[in-house]
Amino acid sequence: ALAHHPTMQGLCASGDSKGVVRFWDTVRKRPLANKTYKNDFPVYAMEFNASGDLLALAQGEGMLDVLFFPSLERAARKRISHEKDAEGKFERLCDVKFSTPEQDGGGYLACACWDQRI
Repeated sequence: ALAHHPTMQGLCASGDSKGVVRFWDTVRKRPLANKTYKNDFPVYAMEFNASGDLLALAQGEGMLDVLFFPSLERAARKRISHEKDAEGKFERLCDVKFSTPEQDGGGYLACACWDQRI
């Protein structure tokens, strides 16, 4: 998963299958020292809100986390998926998007899940 920060040029975040979110300086092409977030679930998609003070993580087991940025403190956590797959695991989230200030003030967050629910 990859998300570019909307206001801090040259900053992006990447999430991996082990639940680690890293922050990168794209100008210097290297990770930021001491700026990682370890999570319980794989990260499949992520997005910053328009002002860049929130980062949403779409994860395995149907979990959504919203983090304050830059502190990386958890603002919210919710299981979005309510369907289990053949292995008995909740379906993973596959996309996450914040609404834009032009649409509604930027106050909504949408998640898509493999169980075909939004």
